[in-house]
Amino acid sequence: MKLPYSLRFWSIFIVLNLFALINVNAQVKQAEKNIFFESNVYELSKEQQAEIIDFLDKPNIQNIQLFGFADTIGNLAANQKISEQRVSAVKDLILAWYGNVMIITKANGEKHHQEQQLANQRRVEIVVTYELDPPIKKDEKITPPLIIEDSIVIIPAQDISQREDFYETFATSDRIVIENLLFEPGTTDFLHDKTPNELFYLADLLRENPTMEIHIEGHVCCIDDKKLSKNRAQKVYSFLKDHGIKGNRMTYAGYSNSQPRVEELTPEDEKLNRRVEIVVTQR
Repeated sequence: MKLPYSLRFWSIFIVLNLFALINVNAQVKQAEKNIFFESNVYELSKEQQAEIIDFLDKPNIQNIQLFGFADTIGNLAANQKISEQRVSAVKDLILAWYGNVMIITKANGEKHHQEQQLANQRRVEIVVTYELDPPIKKDEKITPPLIIEDSIVIIPAQDISQREDFYETFATSDRIVIENLLFEPGTTDFLHDKTPNELFYLADLLRENPTMEIHIEGHVCCIDDKKLSKNRAQKVYSFLKDHGIKGNRMTYAGYSNSQPRVEELTPEDEKLNRRVEIVVTQR
């Protein structure tokens, strides 16, 4: 028999916090922060990204809980969706920066409001539980985090080796197809409204290699649309520039559908051709 949704969530919440408190040798702390959004906005600004990263600069993080909210303007379905998108934006940023951490997400839409001001309702609450003990030794075995299906998901953060693999790929090749850098059909929107972790890795790589320069190639599927392909390349250029990479280290251009990766026989083939490729022009 399935437990009711709300009971499942609070059961997980209580178990995680009790687990942290029973370790008498650890000094367990908990900190909270709200990230507020403008109306109908779910993407994080540069300032918000820096604010979240600074807030999570804590030792031995045990788990991070994200609670998304919308204001009471609009219909329930739209408010639920934008609260999910806000949580997803914060979660994606955390996944790109931290390894071996447990994340719990819950989108509440316009429910469970304690704030009367609309501006204070549009937010993501971040609750982080951490220890003040020394970090876990490298040779100690770490039990992988649990994944719970359904609407509440505990998501294991990406292993740091994925970032290292990304760096290694750039070290050995001058042309890179970033597999997760895909777009919704006919738009410059990232697939599933998620900024790929690889873009954060690329920004880090360019910061760590100040002489490296790149050319960003935009591609589309299906029909000739050079403007859209250029706009997709420009979106990646703008992301990198917003994350501290100087514009004179990057160029970009659109190639329409003239350079498909695969023959377009299925919708999956079309998805692979809606992409941006990175070419290293100087190391």
